[in-house]
Amino acid sequence: MAAAESKPHEIVILGGNLGGVNVAHYLLRHTIPALKKLDGSKNYRVTMVSPSTHLFWKIGAPRALINKELIPVDTVFKPIQDGLSAYTSGHFSFIQGIATSLSAPARTVTVTGSSDSSEQTISYDSLIISTGTTSNSALWTLKGDHALSQEALNKMHAILPNAKTIVVAGGGAVGVETSGEIAAAYPDAKVTLLSGSSRLLERAPLARTGKQAEDRLNEFKVDVVHNLRVKTQEDAPSQQVKLHMDDGSERVVDLYIDATGGKPNTDYVPRDWLNEQQRVTVDGSTMRVRSAGSDAAGVYALGDAADYSNQTYMYADAAVAPVCSSLGVDVAKMLQMEAKAGWLGSLFGSGSGLAQKTFSPVKDTMIVPVGRKGGVGSILGFQAPSLMVYLIKGRTYFTEQVPKTVNGELRAKA
Repeated sequence: MAAAESKPHEIVILGGNLGGVNVAHYLLRHTIPALKKLDGSKNYRVTMVSPSTHLFWKIGAPRALINKELIPVDTVFKPIQDGLSAYTSGHFSFIQGIATSLSAPARTVTVTGSSDSSEQTISYDSLIISTGTTSNSALWTLKGDHALSQEALNKMHAILPNAKTIVVAGGGAVGVETSGEIAAAYPDAKVTLLSGSSRLLERAPLARTGKQAEDRLNEFKVDVVHNLRVKTQEDAPSQQVKLHMDDGSERVVDLYIDATGGKPNTDYVPRDWLNEQQRVTVDGSTMRVRSAGSDAAGVYALGDAADYSNQTYMYADAAVAPVCSSLGVDVAKMLQMEAKAGWLGSLFGSGSGLAQKTFSPVKDTMIVPVGRKGGVGSILGFQAPSLMVYLIKGRTYFTEQVPKTVNGELRAKA
């Protein structure tokens, strides 16, 4: 009679966009095979929870919203399971839903289904938090199913060609990129960018980058206004929008685009895992969650929901290997304790593929296209020439990476 299979080690990934998808591929390609080499009797199952069945390449949204030709909508949305279905059946499962609560003592997550609002509780042995942020507009982040963001892009395609007055709110990279893309595509439109502070690109490694972005936008006849924010908005006659500003003034425009920052999706996370900004506190080197009280062993976080992040794709991407190696190291240590034998200890950390990797991002780097043929930014603390910005990001907004992300090709090497 065949021996009964052991209960699998349950790895739950909360969030299925850029961070979650990359982590899933890394675990299934590298971490789990390495753990199986340590102890072939142990089984592992990866479960991803995401409100959307599709990955949203939000990096390309500032250009994708212009029209259907520059970056087709089906380029920025790709089914998540298309790439993950290649792995052995039973090793990966997908739940379309949203994490609504998390019990650290019970090591469970309650998930509410996206389609029918049904609830289910799933157990975890290891947990990875990659739920990101939610922006006010579905143009920039998933706000549930990907169809909402797809609809938001299609709406822009319909409105922009006839819009004569456009206000973009948000002085970060998304606001700058969006204003530049619109002004380049529709030079007769009056585009106004509200920075909401004293300058553009406040997070830029080089302070002068903000002024350079403003100068370049001015070349496209974009009016950049500082220290002014939109408080509320309401519909106006002739399908226009009335904006109520924080200085008491009002503006009536054809189109208003909110490109301000998002709110961390961490309402379900225990309070003692969060900082004052409601982001998950992590060890900035290994991405292990730090807790002031409840049990956070075997819990990791990456991306915009975590406190190490500067809210860029580069920082999320650079955290994938540290998260997965931390998980692998922690599970290997548990196996070692269970085995209580020297052979396992001798394998661990020497050729096992489970050595701890630490967070090492490309620092002092920001690349912001402004218009179709150039932009501003810095690389490793040095100013990036406009042509270089175009060549690195402005040509394609990295859309060539979308299929490689979905099918795991980007994670071919550990």
